[in-house]
Amino acid sequence: MRHKRGVFVLNHPIWGFWPYLVSWWFNLVLFFFLSVPLLAQVLNPHPDYASTVENLRAYLRDQMGRDHVKGLSLALVDGDKIVWSEGFGYADDRAKVPATADTLYRLDFVTKLFTAVEIMRLNAKGRLGLDDPLGADLPGFSIHNRFKRAKPITIRSLLAHHSGLPADYHQGMWAEEPGTLAQLVKDLRDDYLAAPPQAFYKYSDLDYDLLGRIIELKDHKPYAQALRENLLEPLGMVSSTFELDPADQVKLAKGYDKGRETAPLHLRDLPAGGLLSSANDMARFIRFFFTRKPALVPAKALDLMFREQYPGIPLDFGHYQGLGWMLDGLEMENYRDMAWHDGDYGPYFCRVALLRDEKLGVVVMANTMESHEMGRDTALRALKLMREEKYGIPANLVKPKAVMPKLITVPEEKLGKYVGDYAGIGKAAVITRDGAHLRGDLMGHQFDLVPTTGNKFIPRVMILFFPIHLPEYTVDFETVGGRDVIILGGLGAPVVFEKIKPVPIPEAWHQWLGRYRLDDPDGQTKFENMTLEAKGGLLTFNARISSKVFNVTDTDYQINLEPISDEDAIVSGLVSPDGDTVHLYRQDGQVRIYYAGLRFTKVEETTK
Repeated sequence: MRHKRGVFVLNHPIWGFWPYLVSWWFNLVLFFFLSVPLLAQVLNPHPDYASTVENLRAYLRDQMGRDHVKGLSLALVDGDKIVWSEGFGYADDRAKVPATADTLYRLDFVTKLFTAVEIMRLNAKGRLGLDDPLGADLPGFSIHNRFKRAKPITIRSLLAHHSGLPADYHQGMWAEEPGTLAQLVKDLRDDYLAAPPQAFYKYSDLDYDLLGRIIELKDHKPYAQALRENLLEPLGMVSSTFELDPADQVKLAKGYDKGRETAPLHLRDLPAGGLLSSANDMARFIRFFFTRKPALVPAKALDLMFREQYPGIPLDFGHYQGLGWMLDGLEMENYRDMAWHDGDYGPYFCRVALLRDEKLGVVVMANTMESHEMGRDTALRALKLMREEKYGIPANLVKPKAVMPKLITVPEEKLGKYVGDYAGIGKAAVITRDGAHLRGDLMGHQFDLVPTTGNKFIPRVMILFFPIHLPEYTVDFETVGGRDVIILGGLGAPVVFEKIKPVPIPEAWHQWLGRYRLDDPDGQTKFENMTLEAKGGLLTFNARISSKVFNVTDTDYQINLEPISDEDAIVSGLVSPDGDTVHLYRQDGQVRIYYAGLRFTKVEETTK
């Protein structure tokens, strides 16, 4: 009987659930013990950030002197509180005017975030749709389109840099008396799409110039006035402005390059990069995204700005782009929902970065060309320190050393597949084979490429007679979206060069070859020794350029071109300004070149 009762008990239905009950109880206990350290991470909901401030002050005192940075201001935000803001160094080095948290700096590209917010405000009010074709909101806009069956340019594609527009319209961009956005829209009728709309990411200032013109049309007032009344004043950003009165010029930090004061720059493209602001004002802007107050834009619309807009596009090379905000590319462990944007037209620098889940934010602003790398590091350091102080997640401020991978031997016939000419970011690159390794000439640097896998290489340079390997950088040869490319890693964001397939240069192009001059120089960029040549089976445009804007002096550039007709060629590559069109034509008996708003005239050679 006992045996039967025992059998009965062992076969009772509850015993079928016993393993699940034990597992449930075990997981509950395990969760409790594991939750203790996790809960401890958030048991400091209102830290004073004293250790963060102390660390950053010491870091900046050391680093600013080392990098020769004249002035810098920053602010830290935790939820609805501006927990610290301060200035370091000088806004005016000669007059010894100290930089403060209220010193004004040029935001440059960070201005795009304000343009994006105003567009989202208009969208929430039903005055435009994100997926409207551009013509619906910008009547009269047109641009040459060489792409058959292309998708339309939409408001969303402009906000997320997937419109296919060229990067810039250079003529008049830096003029002392810039033209209007309305005139810019008219001027673009002579220009050309650089890529099919909604096909892949191409950063473009023109995207935001057109959004700025749409704001003018919808708000029935100039862009700067619309932004001031609709965003800046309601947010309490009373010091921020697009144009300073003469009496207020002293509030703007002077710019410096290599220790010398730089002349102020004028910019036509206000919606893309024209705002002046301070660390305290930018902290109010960051706080707006955390608190959603004042209620200028619905929370749903603000959340959409932080959502990847064009997922799964191979030629985006893993870049995640929101509406205005960049969503990847910062080196920070164990983070989710980071968003950021930089402004770095020299000599000014600005970075704004958020950890949205933790509601932590930072803005760093500087007035020196040499500050850009330090500014980026300072913003990242600040976020790591704040997260550690509030949540107990170690900051890990010491950058891990790159581990030297094992080197391998790749068959020479496979190496041969990578040999050739490449182009990217408007520059030429060449890969050659040297025995068992490759030789690279990329972005003006020459080095050996030694293999670590079949398609991944690391650079090796020779210092005196000693080979130095650089494992922190990688050079990958891949085929993406049917295109053979080089992807340079270790530079913060992937830098892509596309392999150029040699094609015969049409006979008609030989009439265009020769020397050229720029017709209407703007005083900011000087072109010398300009030639259109056919060399090594490639069509190239060559020039020696000096530019206050791009901080280059007597620098030689070679741009590879791919003829697509007897009059048109495109800049080789996938990244801005790649894909831009160079158009040749005759006017008044002279040969001319049109490129991104610039016009060049052929110089007839004289014979002696």
